[in-house]
Amino acid sequence: GGMLIIEGNKLEWGRGPTSTSAAAIAIYNRGYNGSVLPNCIVRNNSMILSQDGVRTAYACMIASVGTTAHWDIIDINNNVFMGGGVNINHSTATSYVARRVVCNSNYVKGSTQAAFAIRFVRDSISFNDNTAFDNFSQGAYLSGADASNMCAVISATGNTLLDNVRAYLTASAIDCEILGRYATRAIVQGNTVGSFNELLFLSGGAAASFTVGDVVTGGTSGATATVTYIQGTQRLMIERTRSGTFTNGETITGSISGFSTTLTSVAFTSNQFMISFTDITTLWQGNNVGLNKTVVGVLNVGTNNTI
Repeated sequence: GGMLIIEGNKLEWGRGPTSTSAAAIAIYNRGYNGSVLPNCIVRNNSMILSQDGVRTAYACMIASVGTTAHWDIIDINNNVFMGGGVNINHSTATSYVARRVVCNSNYVKGSTQAAFAIRFVRDSISFNDNTAFDNFSQGAYLSGADASNMCAVISATGNTLLDNVRAYLTASAIDCEILGRYATRAIVQGNTVGSFNELLFLSGGAAASFTVGDVVTGGTSGATATVTYIQGTQRLMIERTRSGTFTNGETITGSISGFSTTLTSVAFTSNQFMISFTDITTLWQGNNVGLNKTVVGVLNVGTNNTI
């Protein structure tokens, strides 16, 4: 058995932008198979950025490697991670990383993946009172291993997950703020979710000529906004707070790059649903609030669910 505790540390993150090659905290169980499983606690830690705009996939990664490697309880509590998310996983798709995972009162901003990816859990996932903002994929991905290795209970309550899934545009039941899969029971209550990220669609392949931090100005409307992300060759993501309203067909110009091009259209980076659960035997949900003017629905009830 035993217990590993990582507590009260202040970490400074200095990896290159969008790095996926390392985690600030990385913990691996590589095959312990004693009669009493070990526990892992990560609490009251903070990760700050050494330079503005640095992002990575994971600030904290806890994993099991090999079919005999399991944790009893993983407890992630009261951490602040800027520039990377939390990832809990198992190397074997049909095995489990831990019997129980508790993830409460954490703050994650700026991951290049999901803010919280908690998968391959056998007995229970307790995901409560967390905040995720401005991450590239789901705010939270909570799951058992697969349809034959379901998590007994997933509980997600009181979380605030906003402006995540920023690298996606198409309506999808997967690219959402809370994604839950493979559980016998799921409780989803009192969560606030939504996305206000906005994309500027450009003519031609002009996006690469702008730079993150450019304040773009509309030649006709006079609207201004700061570029926060360059998506592909034809899309600029802009901050949710801006001055004025852009007009289709006008010329926009960047303050840093000095580049100008034609704006063809503006769209919200909304998804079809903000919360999506599939392969759940019994699902309880209520009092979830979706903040998005273009979203089709707050909750998607996918296949293989019983309400």
